[in-house]
Amino acid sequence: FPNSRFGVIGHTDVSGVREANIELSRARAKTVKDYLVAKGTVASSIDASGIGPDRPLNANDTAENRAKNRRIEFKILP
Repeated sequence: FPNSRFGVIGHTDVSGVREANIELSRARAKTVKDYLVAKGTVASSIDASGIGPDRPLNANDTAENRAKNRRIEFKILP
């Protein structure tokens, strides 16, 4: 997607303190952005953000489900 912008969004599970999870999710997204920039992606084309535990894919009721909620998502931006 030349000339496209995209978002890198970090997620966590609900374990621990919410504020710490938000910071962790931001750090995850920044690490992915840094990697992509190191591989030649233009930094200004990437918006990295973290939303912590606010959008789980699964209930946070088992270790397996919590692991699925700890993730990075990519989104094509307008």
